[in-house]
Amino acid sequence: MRARWLRFGLTLGVSLGVVGLALAIGMTRGDAPGADAQGATPTAAPTLPSGDAPSLPSGGGVTLATPTPTAASTPSSASTPEISDDSHLGRTTPTPAPVVTAIRQTAPTLPTTATTATTLPANPPTCTTTTLGGTRTANALLAADCDTLLAIETTLAGTVALNWDPGTALTSWEGVTVGGTPKRVTQIVIHGGKRTSKLNGTLATQLGNLTGLRRLDLNDHSLTGAIPTQLGKLTALTYIDLAANALTGSVPTQLEALTKLEYLWLWKTKLSGPLPTQLGVLTKLRVLSFNGASLSGEIPTQVGNLTALTEVALGGNSLGGEIPTELESLTALTRLELQNNSLSGAIPAEMGSLTKLTLLRLSGNSLTGCVPNVLAGVATHDLGTSLSFCPAPAPDLTVLADGVAGVLILEWTSTAVGITRWQYRHRELVAGGRPETWGTWGAWTNVPGSNASTRTYRLTGVGDAWYQVEVRAWTTIAGTSSSVVEGTPAYFGSDGIPWMLTGQMNKGGKEYRISGTKYVVTIPSDMRIVVSGGGIGWGRTSMRLTDVESGSYLQIDLGSGEFYNRHVVSTSGSGSVSGSADRDVNALFDQIVASKRTTP
Repeated sequence: MRARWLRFGLTLGVSLGVVGLALAIGMTRGDAPGADAQGATPTAAPTLPSGDAPSLPSGGGVTLATPTPTAASTPSSASTPEISDDSHLGRTTPTPAPVVTAIRQTAPTLPTTATTATTLPANPPTCTTTTLGGTRTANALLAADCDTLLAIETTLAGTVALNWDPGTALTSWEGVTVGGTPKRVTQIVIHGGKRTSKLNGTLATQLGNLTGLRRLDLNDHSLTGAIPTQLGKLTALTYIDLAANALTGSVPTQLEALTKLEYLWLWKTKLSGPLPTQLGVLTKLRVLSFNGASLSGEIPTQVGNLTALTEVALGGNSLGGEIPTELESLTALTRLELQNNSLSGAIPAEMGSLTKLTLLRLSGNSLTGCVPNVLAGVATHDLGTSLSFCPAPAPDLTVLADGVAGVLILEWTSTAVGITRWQYRHRELVAGGRPETWGTWGAWTNVPGSNASTRTYRLTGVGDAWYQVEVRAWTTIAGTSSSVVEGTPAYFGSDGIPWMLTGQMNKGGKEYRISGTKYVVTIPSDMRIVVSGGGIGWGRTSMRLTDVESGSYLQIDLGSGEFYNRHVVSTSGSGSVSGSADRDVNALFDQIVASKRTTP
Protein backbone atom coordinates (compact mmCIF):
# COMPACT_ATOMS: atom_id res chain seq x y z
CA MET A 1 0.00 0.00 0.00
CA ARG A 2 2.81 2.41 0.86
CA ALA A 3 4.52 1.68 -2.44
CA ARG A 4 1.26 2.40 -4.34
CA TRP A 5 0.92 5.76 -2.63
CA LEU A 6 4.55 6.53 -3.36
CA ARG A 7 4.00 5.80 -7.10
CA PHE A 8 0.83 7.93 -7.08
CA GLY A 9 2.67 10.82 -5.43
CA LEU A 10 5.53 10.60 -7.88
CA THR A 11 3.15 10.54 -10.84
CA LEU A 12 1.21 13.50 -9.46
CA GLY A 13 4.45 15.44 -8.89
CA VAL A 14 5.66 14.86 -12.43
CA SER A 15 2.28 15.88 -13.83
CA LEU A 16 2.23 19.06 -11.77
CA GLY A 17 5.77 19.80 -12.94
CA VAL A 18 4.77 19.44 -16.56
CA VAL A 19 1.77 21.69 -16.00
CA GLY A 20 3.99 24.22 -14.29
CA LEU A 21 6.45 24.15 -17.17
CA ALA A 22 3.61 24.63 -19.68
CA LEU A 23 2.31 27.60 -17.71
CA ALA A 24 5.80 29.07 -17.53
CA ILE A 25 6.18 28.71 -21.31
CA GLY A 26 2.77 30.28 -21.86
CA MET A 27 3.63 33.30 -19.71
CA THR A 28 7.00 33.61 -21.43
CA ARG A 29 5.22 33.72 -24.85
CA GLY A 30 2.94 36.45 -23.65
CA ASP A 31 -0.25 34.41 -24.13
CA ALA A 32 -3.29 36.18 -22.82
CA PRO A 33 -5.10 34.56 -19.94
CA GLY A 34 -7.66 32.16 -21.23
CA ALA A 35 -5.83 31.53 -24.50
CA ASP A 36 -5.54 27.95 -25.67
CA ALA A 37 -2.32 26.36 -24.54
CA GLN A 38 -0.17 24.88 -27.27
CA GLY A 39 1.62 21.61 -26.95
CA ALA A 40 5.12 20.78 -28.06
CA THR A 41 3.87 20.12 -31.59
CA PRO A 42 1.27 22.78 -32.46
CA THR A 43 -0.92 22.49 -35.51
CA ALA A 44 -0.39 26.09 -36.70
CA ALA A 45 2.46 28.57 -36.88
CA PRO A 46 1.93 32.08 -35.51
CA THR A 47 1.70 35.01 -37.91
CA LEU A 48 4.77 37.19 -37.65
CA PRO A 49 4.28 40.94 -37.39
CA SER A 50 4.63 42.70 -40.75
CA GLY A 51 8.15 43.92 -41.40
CA ASP A 52 9.74 41.88 -38.58
CA ALA A 53 10.25 38.70 -40.52
CA PRO A 54 13.74 37.76 -41.69
CA SER A 55 14.40 37.12 -45.37
CA LEU A 56 14.16 33.51 -46.46
CA PRO A 57 17.08 32.20 -48.48
CA SER A 58 16.07 30.84 -51.84
CA GLY A 59 14.83 27.29 -51.50
CA GLY A 60 15.70 27.11 -47.80
CA GLY A 61 14.20 27.95 -44.45
CA VAL A 62 14.63 30.36 -41.60
CA THR A 63 15.42 29.88 -37.93
CA LEU A 64 12.87 31.79 -35.90
CA ALA A 65 13.16 33.10 -32.38
CA THR A 66 9.78 33.61 -30.79
CA PRO A 67 8.44 37.17 -31.11
CA THR A 68 5.92 38.65 -28.72
CA PRO A 69 2.64 38.79 -30.62
CA THR A 70 -0.48 40.41 -29.29
CA ALA A 71 -3.40 38.29 -28.28
CA ALA A 72 -5.14 39.22 -31.52
CA SER A 73 -2.22 37.90 -33.59
CA THR A 74 -2.18 34.48 -31.93
CA PRO A 75 -3.82 32.08 -34.39
CA SER A 76 -6.29 29.47 -33.35
CA SER A 77 -5.36 25.87 -33.74
CA ALA A 78 -7.48 25.73 -36.90
CA SER A 79 -5.84 28.71 -38.66
CA THR A 80 -3.64 28.39 -41.74
CA PRO A 81 -0.06 29.51 -41.11
CA GLU A 82 1.14 32.54 -43.05
CA ILE A 83 4.70 33.51 -43.89
CA SER A 84 5.30 37.26 -43.93
CA ASP A 85 8.80 37.68 -45.28
CA ASP A 86 10.09 39.68 -48.25
CA SER A 87 10.74 36.61 -50.38
CA HIS A 88 7.19 35.33 -50.45
CA LEU A 89 5.11 38.37 -49.54
CA GLY A 90 2.42 36.79 -47.45
CA ARG A 91 1.74 33.75 -49.62
CA THR A 92 0.00 31.09 -47.51
CA THR A 93 1.67 27.70 -47.40
CA PRO A 94 -0.43 24.77 -48.61
CA THR A 95 0.47 22.60 -45.60
CA PRO A 96 0.86 23.91 -42.04
CA ALA A 97 4.43 23.54 -40.85
CA PRO A 98 5.17 22.49 -37.25
CA VAL A 99 6.96 25.06 -35.12
CA VAL A 100 9.13 24.39 -32.09
CA THR A 101 9.53 27.66 -30.24
CA ALA A 102 12.95 28.71 -29.07
CA ILE A 103 12.65 29.90 -25.44
CA ARG A 104 15.11 32.04 -23.57
CA GLN A 105 15.17 30.48 -20.07
CA THR A 106 14.54 33.03 -17.37
CA ALA A 107 13.20 30.81 -14.60
CA PRO A 108 15.89 30.09 -12.00
CA THR A 109 15.38 26.35 -11.66
CA LEU A 110 13.58 24.18 -14.15
CA PRO A 111 14.09 20.62 -15.18
CA THR A 112 16.94 20.19 -17.60
CA THR A 113 15.22 21.04 -20.91
CA ALA A 114 17.53 22.41 -23.63
CA THR A 115 16.31 25.50 -25.53
CA THR A 116 15.79 24.50 -29.18
CA ALA A 117 15.16 26.24 -32.52
CA THR A 118 13.83 24.67 -35.70
CA THR A 119 14.28 25.81 -39.30
CA LEU A 120 10.94 26.82 -40.82
CA PRO A 121 10.85 25.69 -44.44
CA ALA A 122 10.29 28.39 -47.04
CA ASN A 123 7.35 26.67 -48.59
CA PRO A 124 5.35 28.94 -50.88
CA PRO A 125 3.46 27.37 -53.79
CA THR A 126 5.73 26.37 -56.62
CA CYS A 127 4.98 25.88 -60.27
CA THR A 128 4.39 22.36 -61.48
CA THR A 129 4.74 20.50 -64.73
CA THR A 130 1.13 21.43 -65.38
CA THR A 131 1.93 25.10 -64.89
CA LEU A 132 5.06 25.10 -67.01
CA GLY A 133 4.05 22.67 -69.74
CA GLY A 134 7.22 20.76 -69.03
CA THR A 135 9.54 19.76 -66.24
CA ARG A 136 11.14 22.30 -63.96
CA THR A 137 14.57 21.01 -64.91
CA ALA A 138 13.97 21.59 -68.61
CA ASN A 139 12.42 25.00 -67.93
CA ALA A 140 14.59 26.27 -65.11
CA LEU A 141 14.39 30.00 -65.93
CA LEU A 142 10.67 29.86 -66.65
CA ALA A 143 10.11 27.93 -63.41
CA ALA A 144 11.91 30.68 -61.47
CA ASP A 145 9.78 33.36 -63.17
CA CYS A 146 6.64 31.39 -62.46
CA ASP A 147 7.55 30.95 -58.80
CA THR A 148 8.16 34.70 -58.55
CA LEU A 149 4.70 35.44 -59.93
CA LEU A 150 3.13 33.10 -57.38
CA ALA A 151 5.12 34.81 -54.63
CA ILE A 152 3.98 38.32 -55.57
CA GLU A 153 0.38 37.52 -56.51
CA THR A 154 -1.23 38.39 -53.19
CA THR A 155 0.84 41.54 -52.73
CA LEU A 156 0.02 42.78 -56.24
CA ALA A 157 -3.66 41.88 -56.30
CA GLY A 158 -4.47 43.14 -52.81
CA THR A 159 -8.07 42.30 -51.96
CA VAL A 160 -9.03 41.20 -55.47
CA ALA A 161 -8.26 37.99 -57.30
CA LEU A 162 -5.88 36.94 -60.05
CA ASN A 163 -6.07 33.51 -61.66
CA TRP A 164 -2.40 32.84 -61.08
CA ASP A 165 -2.53 29.29 -59.76
CA PRO A 166 -0.01 26.43 -59.90
CA GLY A 167 -2.77 24.07 -61.00
CA THR A 168 -3.31 25.86 -64.34
CA ALA A 169 -1.05 26.52 -67.29
CA LEU A 170 1.10 29.64 -66.96
CA THR A 171 0.10 30.66 -70.48
CA SER A 172 -3.52 30.99 -69.30
CA TRP A 173 -2.69 33.33 -66.40
CA GLU A 174 -4.19 36.78 -66.76
CA GLY A 175 -1.84 39.26 -68.41
CA VAL A 176 1.14 36.90 -68.56
CA THR A 177 3.01 36.25 -71.81
CA VAL A 178 5.70 33.61 -72.23
CA GLY A 179 8.24 33.76 -75.02
CA GLY A 180 11.85 33.60 -76.08
CA THR A 181 14.45 30.86 -76.03
CA PRO A 182 14.89 29.70 -73.37
CA LYS A 183 11.31 30.44 -72.32
CA ARG A 184 10.78 33.34 -69.94
CA VAL A 185 7.94 35.53 -68.77
CA THR A 186 8.28 38.42 -71.23
CA GLN A 187 5.16 40.51 -70.54
CA ILE A 188 2.79 41.38 -67.72
CA VAL A 189 -0.08 43.39 -69.21
CA ILE A 190 -3.17 43.94 -67.05
CA HIS A 191 -5.26 47.04 -67.76
CA GLY A 192 -7.50 48.16 -64.96
CA GLY A 193 -10.11 49.55 -67.33
CA LYS A 194 -10.77 46.04 -68.63
CA ARG A 195 -11.43 44.50 -65.20
CA THR A 196 -14.50 44.65 -63.00
CA SER A 197 -12.19 45.09 -60.00
CA LYS A 198 -8.82 46.81 -60.07
CA LEU A 199 -5.65 45.58 -58.45
CA ASN A 200 -5.13 47.41 -55.16
CA GLY A 201 -1.90 45.99 -53.82
CA THR A 202 1.69 47.15 -54.17
CA LEU A 203 4.64 46.49 -56.44
CA ALA A 204 6.87 43.87 -54.86
CA THR A 205 10.64 44.10 -54.90
CA GLN A 206 10.65 40.57 -56.33
CA LEU A 207 9.58 42.03 -59.67
CA GLY A 208 13.30 42.61 -60.11
CA ASN A 209 13.77 38.84 -60.46
CA LEU A 210 11.85 38.76 -63.77
CA THR A 211 14.91 39.64 -65.82
CA GLY A 212 13.37 38.39 -69.08
CA LEU A 213 10.52 40.92 -68.82
CA ARG A 214 10.19 43.25 -71.79
CA ARG A 215 6.87 44.91 -71.01
CA LEU A 216 5.35 45.82 -67.64
CA ASP A 217 1.89 47.34 -68.13
CA LEU A 218 -0.34 47.77 -65.08
CA ASN A 219 -2.18 50.89 -66.21
CA ASP A 220 -5.27 52.23 -64.41
CA HIS A 221 -5.39 50.31 -61.14
CA SER A 222 -5.33 51.30 -57.48
CA LEU A 223 -1.77 50.27 -56.74
CA THR A 224 -0.08 52.13 -53.89
CA GLY A 225 3.41 52.41 -52.47
CA ALA A 226 6.70 53.09 -54.20
CA ILE A 227 8.17 51.89 -57.47
CA PRO A 228 10.77 49.32 -56.40
CA THR A 229 14.33 50.27 -57.18
CA GLN A 230 14.77 46.62 -58.22
CA LEU A 231 13.06 47.45 -61.53
CA GLY A 232 16.51 48.67 -62.52
CA LYS A 233 17.50 45.01 -62.84
CA LEU A 234 15.04 44.45 -65.70
CA THR A 235 17.45 45.49 -68.43
CA ALA A 236 15.37 43.82 -71.16
CA LEU A 237 12.44 46.20 -70.54
CA THR A 238 11.33 48.33 -73.47
CA TYR A 239 7.94 49.41 -72.07
CA ILE A 240 6.78 50.52 -68.62
CA ASP A 241 3.21 51.72 -68.05
CA LEU A 242 2.26 52.23 -64.42
CA ALA A 243 0.09 55.27 -65.12
CA ALA A 244 -3.16 56.08 -63.33
CA ASN A 245 -2.15 54.45 -60.05
CA ALA A 246 -1.69 55.94 -56.58
CA LEU A 247 2.05 55.26 -56.57
CA THR A 248 4.09 57.46 -54.24
CA GLY A 249 7.72 58.21 -53.57
CA SER A 250 10.31 59.35 -56.09
CA VAL A 251 11.22 58.18 -59.56
CA PRO A 252 13.97 55.59 -58.99
CA THR A 253 17.33 56.69 -60.34
CA GLN A 254 18.05 52.99 -60.94
CA LEU A 255 15.89 53.19 -64.07
CA GLU A 256 19.00 54.55 -65.79
CA ALA A 257 20.08 50.92 -66.26
CA LEU A 258 17.13 50.27 -68.60
CA THR A 259 19.01 51.27 -71.74
CA LYS A 260 16.52 49.47 -74.02
CA LEU A 261 13.54 51.37 -72.61
CA GLU A 262 11.39 53.11 -75.23
CA TYR A 263 8.21 54.00 -73.33
CA LEU A 264 7.89 55.33 -69.78
CA TRP A 265 4.26 56.05 -68.87
CA LEU A 266 3.87 57.33 -65.29
CA TRP A 267 1.15 59.96 -65.70
CA LYS A 268 -1.58 60.50 -63.12
CA THR A 269 0.44 59.10 -60.24
CA LYS A 270 1.50 60.63 -56.94
CA LEU A 271 5.19 60.41 -57.68
CA SER A 272 7.05 63.39 -56.27
CA GLY A 273 10.51 64.91 -56.19
CA PRO A 274 12.63 65.81 -59.21
CA LEU A 275 12.80 64.13 -62.57
CA PRO A 276 16.11 62.26 -62.27
CA THR A 277 18.93 63.56 -64.41
CA GLN A 278 19.99 59.92 -64.79
CA LEU A 279 17.14 59.36 -67.25
CA GLY A 280 19.22 61.34 -69.73
CA VAL A 281 21.11 58.15 -70.64
CA LEU A 282 18.00 56.39 -71.97
CA THR A 283 18.71 57.36 -75.56
CA LYS A 284 16.15 54.94 -77.02
CA LEU A 285 13.31 56.53 -75.07
CA ARG A 286 10.44 57.63 -77.32
CA VAL A 287 7.83 58.61 -74.72
CA LEU A 288 8.45 60.35 -71.38
CA SER A 289 5.03 60.84 -69.78
CA PHE A 290 4.45 62.25 -66.28
CA ASN A 291 1.33 64.39 -66.81
CA GLY A 292 -0.61 64.90 -63.59
CA ALA A 293 2.03 63.59 -61.18
CA SER A 294 3.59 65.64 -58.37
CA LEU A 295 7.09 66.24 -59.71
CA SER A 296 9.06 69.30 -58.58
CA GLY A 297 12.41 70.88 -59.36
CA GLU A 298 13.50 71.86 -62.86
CA ILE A 299 13.33 70.07 -66.17
CA PRO A 300 16.77 68.45 -66.46
CA THR A 301 18.90 69.66 -69.33
CA GLN A 302 19.81 66.01 -69.87
CA VAL A 303 16.38 65.50 -71.46
CA GLY A 304 17.98 67.10 -74.52
CA ASN A 305 20.09 63.94 -74.91
CA LEU A 306 16.98 61.88 -75.66
CA THR A 307 16.86 62.64 -79.35
CA ALA A 308 14.55 59.70 -80.12
CA LEU A 309 11.73 61.25 -78.06
CA THR A 310 8.46 61.84 -79.88
CA GLU A 311 6.47 62.78 -76.77
CA VAL A 312 7.36 64.74 -73.63
CA ALA A 313 4.37 65.07 -71.30
CA LEU A 314 5.19 66.88 -68.04
CA GLY A 315 1.99 68.90 -67.60
CA GLY A 316 0.20 69.29 -64.29
CA ASN A 317 3.23 69.00 -62.01
CA SER A 318 5.11 71.57 -59.91
CA LEU A 319 8.12 71.99 -62.16
CA GLY A 320 9.88 75.36 -62.02
CA GLY A 321 12.75 77.19 -63.65
CA GLU A 322 13.10 77.85 -67.36
CA ILE A 323 12.45 75.66 -70.36
CA PRO A 324 15.89 74.23 -71.20
CA THR A 325 17.31 75.37 -74.52
CA GLU A 326 18.62 71.81 -74.87
CA LEU A 327 15.13 70.77 -75.96
CA GLU A 328 16.12 72.07 -79.40
CA SER A 329 17.80 68.69 -79.98
CA LEU A 330 14.46 66.86 -79.81
CA THR A 331 13.74 67.33 -83.49
CA ALA A 332 11.60 64.15 -83.67
CA LEU A 333 9.19 65.53 -81.06
CA THR A 334 5.49 65.57 -82.06
CA ARG A 335 3.96 66.33 -78.62
CA LEU A 336 5.25 68.73 -75.97
CA GLU A 337 3.08 69.21 -72.89
CA LEU A 338 4.42 71.56 -70.19
CA GLN A 339 1.14 73.15 -69.13
CA ASN A 340 0.12 73.92 -65.53
CA ASN A 341 3.54 74.04 -63.92
CA SER A 342 5.56 76.90 -62.41
CA LEU A 343 7.85 77.47 -65.38
CA SER A 344 9.17 81.00 -65.90
CA GLY A 345 11.46 83.00 -68.17
CA ALA A 346 11.37 83.65 -71.90
CA ILE A 347 10.37 81.05 -74.45
CA PRO A 348 13.67 79.83 -75.94
CA ALA A 349 14.09 80.75 -79.58
CA GLU A 350 15.74 77.34 -79.93
CA MET A 351 12.29 75.75 -79.71
CA GLY A 352 11.91 76.80 -83.33
CA SER A 353 13.78 73.61 -84.26
CA LEU A 354 10.81 71.47 -83.14
CA THR A 355 9.17 71.63 -86.53
CA LYS A 356 7.45 68.21 -86.27
CA LEU A 357 5.24 69.23 -83.36
CA THR A 358 1.53 68.52 -83.79
CA LEU A 359 0.62 69.39 -80.19
CA LEU A 360 2.05 72.12 -77.97
CA ARG A 361 0.74 73.07 -74.52
CA LEU A 362 2.37 75.84 -72.49
CA SER A 363 -0.54 77.49 -70.65
CA GLY A 364 -0.71 77.81 -66.86
CA ASN A 365 2.91 78.95 -66.39
CA SER A 366 4.68 82.29 -65.94
CA LEU A 367 6.48 82.22 -69.27
CA THR A 368 7.28 85.43 -71.15
CA GLY A 369 8.08 86.47 -74.70
CA CYS A 370 6.57 84.81 -77.73
CA VAL A 371 6.60 81.33 -79.20
CA PRO A 372 8.80 81.04 -82.32
CA ASN A 373 6.67 81.65 -85.37
CA VAL A 374 7.94 78.47 -86.97
CA LEU A 375 5.64 76.66 -84.49
CA ALA A 376 2.57 78.64 -85.52
CA GLY A 377 1.52 75.78 -87.77
CA VAL A 378 1.17 73.31 -84.89
CA ALA A 379 -2.23 71.70 -85.36
CA THR A 380 -3.20 71.76 -81.67
CA HIS A 381 -1.78 74.34 -79.30
CA ASP A 382 -2.66 75.84 -75.93
CA LEU A 383 -0.62 78.93 -75.11
CA GLY A 384 -3.00 80.47 -72.60
CA THR A 385 -3.76 84.19 -72.52
CA SER A 386 -0.24 85.47 -71.83
CA LEU A 387 1.58 83.93 -74.79
CA SER A 388 1.33 84.24 -78.55
CA PHE A 389 3.36 83.34 -81.58
CA CYS A 390 6.09 85.69 -82.71
CA PRO A 391 5.40 87.67 -85.91
CA ALA A 392 6.14 85.80 -89.08
CA PRO A 393 9.66 86.51 -90.38
CA ALA A 394 9.96 88.84 -93.33
CA PRO A 395 9.96 87.11 -96.70
CA ASP A 396 12.79 87.75 -99.15
CA LEU A 397 11.19 89.43 -102.18
CA THR A 398 12.37 89.74 -105.78
CA VAL A 399 10.67 91.86 -108.45
CA LEU A 400 11.30 91.02 -112.12
CA ALA A 401 10.34 92.53 -115.42
CA ASP A 402 8.70 89.94 -117.64
CA GLY A 403 9.29 91.73 -120.88
CA VAL A 404 5.53 92.33 -121.13
CA ALA A 405 3.91 95.72 -120.84
CA GLY A 406 2.07 96.40 -117.56
CA VAL A 407 3.41 93.27 -115.79
CA LEU A 408 5.73 92.77 -112.83
CA ILE A 409 6.56 89.35 -111.46
CA LEU A 410 6.78 89.09 -107.65
CA GLU A 411 8.77 86.14 -106.29
CA TRP A 412 9.69 85.49 -102.65
CA THR A 413 11.08 82.97 -100.24
CA SER A 414 9.97 82.53 -96.63
CA THR A 415 10.51 80.40 -93.54
CA ALA A 416 7.18 81.44 -91.97
CA VAL A 417 4.78 78.65 -91.04
CA GLY A 418 1.12 78.58 -90.19
CA ILE A 419 0.48 80.66 -93.31
CA THR A 420 -3.09 80.91 -94.48
CA ARG A 421 -2.57 83.39 -97.35
CA TRP A 422 -0.24 86.03 -98.80
CA GLN A 423 -0.76 89.75 -99.24
CA TYR A 424 0.96 92.48 -101.26
CA ARG A 425 0.89 96.25 -101.62
CA HIS A 426 2.61 98.68 -104.00
CA ARG A 427 3.01 102.36 -104.81
CA GLU A 428 4.38 104.21 -107.83
CA LEU A 429 6.72 107.10 -108.45
CA VAL A 430 4.24 109.89 -109.09
CA ALA A 431 6.50 112.39 -110.87
CA GLY A 432 8.72 111.79 -113.84
CA GLY A 433 12.37 111.09 -113.33
CA ARG A 434 14.19 109.70 -110.31
CA PRO A 435 14.51 110.36 -107.49
CA GLU A 436 11.07 111.83 -106.97
CA THR A 437 8.27 111.53 -104.43
CA TRP A 438 6.58 108.18 -104.00
CA GLY A 439 2.82 108.05 -103.76
CA THR A 440 1.01 106.57 -100.78
CA TRP A 441 0.94 102.84 -100.29
CA GLY A 442 -2.05 101.00 -101.58
CA ALA A 443 -3.98 98.82 -99.16
CA TRP A 444 -2.74 95.33 -98.34
CA THR A 445 -4.40 93.07 -100.88
CA ASN A 446 -4.74 89.31 -100.75
CA VAL A 447 -2.81 87.47 -103.44
CA PRO A 448 -5.68 85.73 -105.22
CA GLY A 449 -5.87 82.00 -104.47
CA SER A 450 -2.74 82.07 -102.34
CA ASN A 451 -1.99 79.52 -99.64
CA ALA A 452 0.94 78.33 -97.54
CA SER A 453 2.92 77.15 -100.56
CA THR A 454 2.42 80.22 -102.78
CA ARG A 455 5.71 81.92 -103.63
CA THR A 456 5.01 84.00 -106.75
CA TYR A 457 2.44 86.43 -108.13
CA ARG A 458 2.09 88.09 -111.53
CA LEU A 459 1.12 91.69 -110.82
CA THR A 460 -0.67 93.16 -113.81
CA GLY A 461 -2.13 96.54 -114.71
CA VAL A 462 0.87 98.61 -113.71
CA GLY A 463 2.10 101.50 -115.84
CA ASP A 464 5.57 102.26 -117.14
CA ALA A 465 6.60 104.12 -113.94
CA TRP A 466 8.85 102.71 -111.23
CA TYR A 467 7.11 100.89 -108.40
CA GLN A 468 7.89 99.89 -104.84
CA VAL A 469 6.42 96.55 -103.73
CA GLU A 470 6.06 94.64 -100.45
CA VAL A 471 4.61 91.21 -99.61
CA ARG A 472 3.78 89.57 -96.30
CA ALA A 473 2.47 86.26 -94.99
CA TRP A 474 -0.84 86.14 -93.18
CA THR A 475 -0.65 83.73 -90.24
CA THR A 476 -2.47 83.48 -86.93
CA ILE A 477 -1.04 86.97 -86.45
CA ALA A 478 -0.10 89.32 -89.28
CA GLY A 479 3.30 88.62 -90.77
CA THR A 480 6.24 90.98 -91.07
CA SER A 481 6.53 92.79 -94.39
CA SER A 482 9.33 92.08 -96.79
CA SER A 483 11.91 94.72 -97.47
CA VAL A 484 10.79 97.25 -100.10
CA VAL A 485 11.81 96.19 -103.59
CA GLU A 486 11.68 98.48 -106.63
CA GLY A 487 10.89 97.52 -110.18
CA THR A 488 9.29 98.68 -113.36
CA PRO A 489 7.46 96.81 -116.06
CA ALA A 490 9.02 96.57 -119.49
CA TYR A 491 9.78 99.81 -121.29
CA PHE A 492 9.35 99.39 -125.04
CA GLY A 493 10.93 101.20 -127.90
CA SER A 494 9.18 101.93 -131.16
CA ASP A 495 10.15 98.51 -132.48
CA GLY A 496 8.33 96.80 -129.59
CA ILE A 497 11.49 95.30 -128.06
CA PRO A 498 11.52 95.67 -124.23
CA TRP A 499 14.46 97.42 -122.66
CA MET A 500 16.67 96.08 -119.86
CA LEU A 501 16.74 99.10 -117.59
CA THR A 502 19.61 99.79 -115.22
CA GLY A 503 18.95 98.19 -111.83
CA GLN A 504 15.95 96.16 -113.03
CA MET A 505 16.04 92.38 -112.77
CA ASN A 506 14.96 90.77 -116.03
CA LYS A 507 13.46 87.34 -116.54
CA GLY A 508 15.19 84.98 -118.99
CA GLY A 509 13.80 83.37 -122.08
CA LYS A 510 13.16 86.70 -123.85
CA GLU A 511 14.88 89.19 -126.17
CA TYR A 512 15.86 92.56 -124.66
CA ARG A 513 17.56 95.77 -125.75
CA ILE A 514 20.49 96.68 -123.49
CA SER A 515 19.12 99.90 -121.99
CA GLY A 516 19.03 102.62 -124.64
CA THR A 517 21.70 101.11 -126.88
CA LYS A 518 21.37 99.60 -130.32
CA TYR A 519 22.38 96.15 -129.11
CA VAL A 520 19.77 93.42 -128.63
CA VAL A 521 20.46 90.10 -126.90
CA THR A 522 18.44 87.07 -125.84
CA ILE A 523 18.71 86.01 -122.18
CA PRO A 524 18.73 82.21 -121.72
CA SER A 525 15.73 80.90 -119.77
CA ASP A 526 18.06 79.63 -117.02
CA MET A 527 19.27 83.15 -116.19
CA ARG A 528 18.15 86.40 -114.64
CA ILE A 529 20.14 89.39 -115.71
CA VAL A 530 20.63 92.79 -114.12
CA VAL A 531 22.21 95.57 -116.18
CA SER A 532 24.48 98.06 -114.48
CA GLY A 533 26.85 100.77 -115.65
CA GLY A 534 30.28 99.36 -116.40
CA GLY A 535 32.08 102.70 -116.23
CA ILE A 536 34.65 104.25 -118.52
CA GLY A 537 38.07 102.70 -118.85
CA TRP A 538 40.69 102.00 -121.47
CA GLY A 539 38.85 104.41 -123.74
CA ARG A 540 35.68 102.41 -123.47
CA THR A 541 32.18 103.16 -122.23
CA SER A 542 30.66 99.88 -121.11
CA MET A 543 27.75 98.17 -119.40
CA ARG A 544 27.74 95.04 -117.31
CA LEU A 545 25.26 92.13 -117.63
CA THR A 546 25.30 90.27 -114.31
CA ASP A 547 23.93 86.78 -113.68
CA VAL A 548 21.91 87.24 -110.49
CA GLU A 549 22.36 83.70 -109.21
CA SER A 550 26.14 83.42 -109.44
CA GLY A 551 27.33 87.03 -109.56
CA SER A 552 29.24 86.30 -112.79
CA TYR A 553 29.13 89.00 -115.45
CA LEU A 554 29.80 89.95 -119.08
CA GLN A 555 31.01 93.43 -120.02
CA ILE A 556 30.07 95.04 -123.36
CA ASP A 557 31.72 98.00 -125.09
CA LEU A 558 28.85 100.33 -126.00
CA GLY A 559 30.84 101.78 -128.87
CA SER A 560 31.86 98.63 -130.69
CA GLY A 561 29.38 96.20 -129.24
CA GLU A 562 32.26 93.91 -128.29
CA PHE A 563 31.96 91.69 -125.23
CA TYR A 564 35.48 92.31 -124.09
CA ASN A 565 35.44 91.10 -120.46
CA ARG A 566 34.02 87.98 -118.85
CA HIS A 567 34.19 87.17 -115.15
CA VAL A 568 32.86 83.81 -113.96
CA VAL A 569 32.57 83.13 -110.26
CA SER A 570 33.63 79.49 -110.09
CA THR A 571 34.03 77.10 -107.18
CA SER A 572 35.35 74.19 -109.17
CA GLY A 573 37.63 75.83 -111.72
CA SER A 574 35.68 74.13 -114.52
CA GLY A 575 33.20 76.86 -115.28
CA SER A 576 30.45 75.59 -113.00
CA VAL A 577 29.60 78.21 -110.44
CA SER A 578 28.11 78.57 -107.02
CA GLY A 579 24.35 78.21 -107.26
CA SER A 580 22.61 75.47 -109.21
CA ALA A 581 24.97 72.54 -109.64
CA ASP A 582 23.83 71.88 -113.23
CA ARG A 583 24.40 75.44 -114.51
CA ASP A 584 27.35 76.11 -116.78
CA VAL A 585 27.56 79.90 -116.71
CA ASN A 586 30.27 80.03 -119.38
CA ALA A 587 28.00 78.20 -121.78
CA LEU A 588 25.08 80.51 -120.91
CA PHE A 589 27.25 83.56 -121.54
CA ASP A 590 28.28 82.03 -124.89
CA GLN A 591 24.59 81.94 -125.82
CA ILE A 592 24.19 85.66 -124.99
CA VAL A 593 27.25 86.59 -127.04
CA ALA A 594 26.04 84.53 -129.99
CA SER A 595 22.54 86.07 -129.81
CA LYS A 596 23.73 89.71 -130.02
CA ARG A 597 22.44 91.70 -132.92
CA THR A 598 22.60 95.37 -133.83
CA THR A 599 19.53 97.40 -134.74
CA PRO A 600 19.25 100.88 -136.19
